Amino acid sequence: MESASKLYRRNRRRNTNRRRNRSAFEPLEQRRMLNVAANVTINTSQTFQTIEGLGAGMLQSKLPAEYTDPNFYNLIVDDLGASAARAPLLPLAEKTNDDNDPNHFNWAGFDASTLAEPFGFFQQLKARGVDKFVTSVWTAPAWMKTNAIHAGGGTLRPDVYAE
Repeated sequence: MESASKLYRRNRRRNTNRRRNRSAFEPLEQRRMLNVAANVTINTSQTFQTIEGLGAGMLQSKLPAEYTDPNFYNLIVDDLGASAARAPLLPLAEKTNDDNDPNHFNWAGFDASTLAEPFGFFQQLKARGVDKFVTSVWTAPAWMKTNAIHAGGGTLRPDVYAE
């Protein structure tokens, strides 16, 4: 049996060496595959969720060159089997408060050209049989936010809650 002082010195050397050889990553613990058989029963008469569609999402912040290639959309539908599509709407259509009336939408203050990219994406897929589309504005327009930009944080200004 080792003496306490000898054990202390050995552990101290080991810890010093560990500090010297420390890397940015710790080693992963060893993993083992467990080959265990499991019996699974599927009750097809009980539904928990209904999948409405599977599909594709659009990257609007940086449009890839593929978005201009009609074959790209054929691949999404024919190879991927997409039946639904999702695209973000950037909050750029209403650059200023249109008319201070939260119950009225002023189309004259609305820049519909900002919807061209996501709706063009949808139109390409609709022409190929996709029939489910989802979109969302992920944040308020710049004029409604405390930081006055639509990205980078900020919160909704209290004076425009109704709008």
